[in-house]
Formats: sequence, C-alpha cells, structure tokens
Amino acid sequence: MYRQLCFGDNLGMLREMKSSRVQLCCTDPPFNSGANYNMFLGSDAQRRAFTDIWKWDDAAIKNHADIQRQAANRNLDPDVQQNYADVDRFLNGFAVMHDNPTRGKMAELRAYLTFMAPRIVEIRRILAETGSFYLHCDAHASHYLKTLCDVVFGVENFRNEIVWCYGLGGSSKRTFSRKHDLILLYSKTNGYIFHKPMVKSTSARMQGKPKGMLDYWTDIPSLNNMARERRGYPTQKPIALYERLIKASSNPGDIVLDPFCGCGTTIDAAETNGRGWIGIDITIFSMAPIEERMSERHNLKAYEDYHITGFPCNMQEVSKMLADGRNSKRYKDFEQWAVTRLGMKPTNYVGDGGIDGEAPMIVWEPETMQESQIQLVGEVKAGTITPSVVRDFRTAMHDKNATVGILIGLAPISRGVKDQMRKAGVFTHNNEEYPRLQYWQITEEYFNNARSVDAVLKLPWRIKEATRAEMHAPNTQLLLTDPPVMDTVSKSRLAPNHVYFEEAQNEVGDEVIAPSVLAEALDEIIGSERELAPHAKTFGEEIVAVLQSSQKYGGLHWGTMLHINTECKLGRHVRISEPQAERAWKYLCTVCIERGDSGLAPPFHMELT
Repeated sequence: MYRQLCFGDNLGMLREMKSSRVQLCCTDPPFNSGANYNMFLGSDAQRRAFTDIWKWDDAAIKNHADIQRQAANRNLDPDVQQNYADVDRFLNGFAVMHDNPTRGKMAELRAYLTFMAPRIVEIRRILAETGSFYLHCDAHASHYLKTLCDVVFGVENFRNEIVWCYGLGGSSKRTFSRKHDLILLYSKTNGYIFHKPMVKSTSARMQGKPKGMLDYWTDIPSLNNMARERRGYPTQKPIALYERLIKASSNPGDIVLDPFCGCGTTIDAAETNGRGWIGIDITIFSMAPIEERMSERHNLKAYEDYHITGFPCNMQEVSKMLADGRNSKRYKDFEQWAVTRLGMKPTNYVGDGGIDGEAPMIVWEPETMQESQIQLVGEVKAGTITPSVVRDFRTAMHDKNATVGILIGLAPISRGVKDQMRKAGVFTHNNEEYPRLQYWQITEEYFNNARSVDAVLKLPWRIKEATRAEMHAPNTQLLLTDPPVMDTVSKSRLAPNHVYFEEAQNEVGDEVIAPSVLAEALDEIIGSERELAPHAKTFGEEIVAVLQSSQKYGGLHWGTMLHINTECKLGRHVRISEPQAERAWKYLCTVCIERGDSGLAPPFHMELT
C-alpha cells in the first residue's frame, strides 16, 4: 500500500505529482479565520505554521503572478492551462468587484483566495477520472471557495455542500451561535465513485429501516480538549468525520491525498480503512505527532513503513533534520536540499568522492558570442569546518575537474580555513576574477530572503532563487532538469527582415550590435514603463509584465512575439540583422538562466520588422 509523508509548501509537491494519480483528496486547509494559534505552540517555526492570518503583500502578488505565468505556459496540458486562465479571471474579477483591495478584510480574503486557487487547480489535475475532492471550510470564506471550485471543477461537477454540526465552543450575544462547518464535494467527472452511507430511519413509516444519509450531519461531535484523539493541533477534526468521507468516495487500495494534513487525521482515517495515502504539511514539526500517531494506532515506523521527504523552512527545522546524525535519512535530505539551493544536482551517496552536488553552469562568452560551461561542485558540512576539510575538498574539486567549488555549512569559519580556501586560486571570466573555492554559511537570513546568498558568493552567474515549494531528491522529490539548450532556436522562428530595439547608450546604426547593448535596450524600455511591472523583482518578471500588456507597443502579445517598433519615442534605435537577432535571442535566454529568471523561454520569440 502506498504511503508518503512530505513536509514543505504543498504547491510544488502537487505540481510534481503525476496527473490522475489519486482517487480522493480530503483536506482541511486554513479557513482565513484571522485566528492566531500562537498560544498553543512553543517555537517560532510552529507559530508561523499555525497562523491563519493573510495579507495582500509581495508574497500574495508573486502568487498571482505565478498563476498568470501558468495560464500562459504552453507546456501544460491545455485543460490545466485553461484552469489557470479561469482562476486568473476569477481573481481579477474579485479585485475589480472590491476596488482592488490592498488592506482590510477584502485584501485578506484576496490573498487567501490567491493562495488557494493554484492548489485547487493542481488537486483537480492529479485526481483520477473517477476521483472526488472534499474541501472543509467555514463561513469565513466558504462562499468564495465554492465559486472558486465551480471555476476549476465546473458547476456541473458540484455534488454536495455537507453541513457538519457540532455543539462545543463559545456563543455570541449579538449573533446566532456558529456551530457548523461546510464540506464541499466536487467530482472530476460524472463517472465518480460514490458509496452512499446508510443510516437507520427514525420516522414512524420507515421504522428503523436503512435510508441514505442526508447532507446535514449532527451525529459526529467536535473534539473536546480532553479527547483521546487530541494531538495538540487547535484545528484538529474527529477521525470519524474523515472516515465517513473516505469510505464514501474511494475503494480499499485507492490513494487518498491531504495536502494540508496537520496532525494526520486524514491519513490515519485512510490507513484505518485500507487506503494508501499521501500527506503534506508545511513544517517538519507536524511530523512528530503524525509519526507518534501512526506508530501507536497502526504500528507503522517512519522510513520503514512509509517515506518521509521534505525540506526546512527555518534554522529550527534544519537543527531537527540534523539531530539524528550524519547517517540518518533526514541528514541526507538536508544535504540534497542545501546543494539544490545553489543550482546543483545531488550526487549519489556512494562513490561521490565527498561531493554532495554538481552542475554544469552555462555562461555567455561575449568575445566568441557563444555559451560555455563552468563545472560547479559543492559539499555540505554541518559540523565544524577545519583546514583539512578544505584540503580534502580541493582534492575532490581536482578529481571532478571543477572550476568552482562551494563548501556549505552552518557556522562561521576560521582564518585558517579562509587561508586554505584562498590557496585554491581564482578563475577569470569576462575579464573579472572569481575565487575558485567559496563558503556559504546557511543562516536564518536565507530563509527570510533567499537573495541574501548573492552577497556571500561571487559567481559569474546569478543563482536561481529556489522556491519554498521546490523539492529536490530524485524519484520521491523534484527531479532537477538539465540546463536548457540555447542552440535550439530555429531560424523558422525569425522573420526575414530586421528588428529595431531602443539603444540606450551608443548610436550604432548598421554596425554589429553587441548583445549587451540589446539587454541594456530592453532594460531601458522596461524601466521607462515601470508601471507595467511595479512588483517585478527580476529581469524575466519585468519582461513578462511588459509582454502581458496589450495596450503598450501595438502588436505586443504574450507567447507570440516581442515587437518593439520604430514608433517607440524612447530615443535612438538600432537595426539588427537576422543572424544578429538570433544571437541576441540566445543571449537573452542565457541572461535569464544566469539571473535565475524564467520569463524568456520558448514558445516566445521575436518578430523582426
């Protein structure tokens, strides 16, 4: 039976799952309740994991931008791409209806829906054709969540709004006491599995005969503070509730998913009823109550009877991953996570020569107008780094024929270690020297700002900012892809005329234009139209924002062309021949890779005019 437990942002994990992978998704996500559950918890990491407070901030804006990118991503299944386009329109409609809120209750709800929308899209994708989705919610956002699910699943696939009534909790003098939650049921298609629960009739006519259960449930109480089920989670639901859902919409042996699994109620219910399961939660701290629960109730042992994978979100979680020693599975997971933060692919545990990660990094050679590769290797040392460690790493670099090596650790290094690192020498790229051996100390600052690594490491490329949702280990986690091949740009993409770009510094006329001038030109254009990309933080995001604006530069269309015509009143222009334009296109793609941006990628191309 399939069993998998993951910790980390669930969006990236959902995106890595195969389509039509699971029969059933039952989940109890945050409700946008505005509640802060800090009083129940001890550590800072746990507090962040249990705060159900939302803001329309840079993270929310970035989430919406990601939805827009997915809506334009032609590599997606057309059905999924259309789902993203639909939820983008839904979110835009919400913003228009509420005057584009950036603060207050409507802004909080806007941020919450922006968070939930891509996850619901991915849940629908990975459901089997006979699959169903139960979404547990309450009055704070249920009306908007239902509309969002209508958009994703289709109104025709809405099946039930289950009302779960309970009696515990406080009461209000100014309103009717709120004593129910809602559970929305959607199916992926009309061919869904459903085993209708039966109950004994209480009517005189039926006289205790079985009848189909209604959508209004009063027979399952909520958990009181002394309940034996309690695992310390403030929003924990009774297992009987989720057993009923699982038995109704799946068969024994099917896989049940809970992307907000908390203390594991859904996966406990799935295991109890002979279903496989996949549970995801944001923090490693949720793993302890789940491990305890699965051991006590089902005699299941972590790593033996089910897999655990994930990555840390702060230094407290790093310490927890390393607590069991270097030979533990979590320690290996940390090593893999650390090297992938710098764009490397994890190596095998055996026979890797002390190297934990490696990657060929693509850089642009201005003199030859071609790409070249620089071999990068890395090693993770959670303990004290000594001069002998550095000497061994230099030997490993030599054996791997690596140009650059990065040691990764958790503590400051001594002067003697720095002296040994300097002995590795430097390498030169584009007339600038770079240290061959460098050190990256992982601190809390990195978890607050992933771009802080740029101030520590000096490299001729920009490290791609790995998302918090990204997994890293082969098979059970994200598979890293090889660097994109730039020479696949075909001449069929380029019309046989000329392209005009703004030239920011020099008047070149018909002379050969350097790609760097072209990059400056685009930077100048984007900079002059900053209102198109007020929240863009990367070069690629800026270009995407410009492309998405159909009101500027007539003929500018996302996914089809970049057409900066001679009508632009931004200064002088440069005429570029077809071969030069092709080289410039390759250069722009390379810039995006080096800077960690993804705004330029086929099928986007230039139309020459």
